[in-house]
Amino acid sequence: MKLRLQRRGRQMGKGCGILFGVGWTLFSSIFVVVGLWAFWSSEKIRAWDELPCTIERFEIADDPDADPPFSVDLLFRYRVEGTWREGTRLRNEDRSGADDYEDLVELRAELDEPTCRVNPENPDEAVLLAGGEGTWFGLVFAAFGGCFVLVGIGLILNAIREGKPSKAKSASGDGEMGGVLGCGFFGLFAAAGVGMFFGAVVPKAIEYFAMKGWVETPAEVVWSRVRSHHDDDGTTYSADVFYRYEFGGSEYRSNRRGIMSGSSSGRSGKERFVRDHPAGTGIVCYVDPDEPWRAVLERKLGWWGLFALFPLPFAAVGLGGLWWCFVGSKRKAKRGRSVSADAALAASSPDLVTRSGSVGRRLLHVLGAVAIAAFWNGITGVFVWQVREGWKNGESPWFLTLFMIPFVLVGIGLILHIFYRFFAIFSPRYAVSIGNRHLAPGGATEVSWERRGGGGEPRKLSLWLIGREEATYRRGTSTTTDTAVFHETPLFETETRMMMPKGRVALELPADAVPSFRGQHNKVRWFVRLQADVPGRPDVGDEYEIEVRPA
Repeated sequence: MKLRLQRRGRQMGKGCGILFGVGWTLFSSIFVVVGLWAFWSSEKIRAWDELPCTIERFEIADDPDADPPFSVDLLFRYRVEGTWREGTRLRNEDRSGADDYEDLVELRAELDEPTCRVNPENPDEAVLLAGGEGTWFGLVFAAFGGCFVLVGIGLILNAIREGKPSKAKSASGDGEMGGVLGCGFFGLFAAAGVGMFFGAVVPKAIEYFAMKGWVETPAEVVWSRVRSHHDDDGTTYSADVFYRYEFGGSEYRSNRRGIMSGSSSGRSGKERFVRDHPAGTGIVCYVDPDEPWRAVLERKLGWWGLFALFPLPFAAVGLGGLWWCFVGSKRKAKRGRSVSADAALAASSPDLVTRSGSVGRRLLHVLGAVAIAAFWNGITGVFVWQVREGWKNGESPWFLTLFMIPFVLVGIGLILHIFYRFFAIFSPRYAVSIGNRHLAPGGATEVSWERRGGGGEPRKLSLWLIGREEATYRRGTSTTTDTAVFHETPLFETETRMMMPKGRVALELPADAVPSFRGQHNKVRWFVRLQADVPGRPDVGDEYEIEVRPA
């Protein structure tokens, strides 16, 4: 009866898990479909015939009451089957204008030998440019949805695996499938983080340093306005100032204010800036001498530096996950060897030396601390920036200020934790040798240690025999591992400095020691732990596993 109830419960859990995973996957697929559709709608023009054309008119019109405020009055001519035809469309998208005047000026400068795309089924339909905003939007949106689709597939496969009896489960097959899904999921994160860093942060950083050499030039305001930006999170505002200037005997125009364009909450500060710069007001801009159509009103970096932190969490999660998939899986496979194989290895080489390898592990701890601090402070910094803008614009965001204080303090603590982990790299390092790493209950061997580098003199050194139980179980869709120490015996303790750099001690297992065990959800493990208390630096706590065989 009990077995029947367990089987029924397993089947119900399996069905609920599969149903949840299917729903998750179908919902996430909507993002993929929308992204791919936007990408195809923007890129299908590339399949049209590419023909040379002549631009008869390319004039940029400005209207402060329009959205976007800048549009192109375009006329180009092309020849199809001996007949000249005319086109007026810049792109296939309805939005053919731009929010930044400079974008259209650069586009006009690049059209030295223009070509257009002509619909082979309707030669009267043509556009000057292929692609557009939908291309990148579609790819990013599809990749975003793809991450969650992989999560849904993983949930379905995990539910199927959990619903099978333990004998029917294939560890190698599950590991390979999990590795493939993990690599795909973390690969998307890594590509997003690295792509944003080198595609957005690095070019803006180069431009920022190049602006130091731009020429200060007098300019005149053509018009100015406060622009509202509406989205699901509310309404933000930006000060849009359109100005003209002369450089090298020619007149140019621009509405670019600084290195980054953006908006924020708080309207009063933007209105004050617009009131101070009405039409006809003289101002100063900074002009790129190599490309005079490029100009800005402000060269300071400001809070744009926070934008550089945004790609770091994606890159850290992605690259860390890929490392775990490739390196961690190999370590798991190595730890998953059978007891008989370990016994055969011990018989052929009874004196197994295990070195700490703590430098690599300590470096990983530093990278993990950096990733966590960057993720937390990157998100917190956005809200801090909103608070700063509110105070700067004459508002009093007391509630948000007080609300953000604990989050800022946690971020400071995470930054300090990076330095803590960094200093741990320079703590003392030890190599530990275990005479026989495979023992039966009541068996004995010898453990020796030797200091191999690092700084700081420990004030206390100790070695311990540790027995620990690990239990892994599921809570909903998450996996949790609990540990409990069931045996702890001191092997050696000293506060005498002369005895710390090098020594040896006898290790004897209890006669009733529980054998080592590695199951799918439960493990019994034994360790020799070296503990060194270092004043002024993080303590050393390295563990070296031993195998307890059945009597």
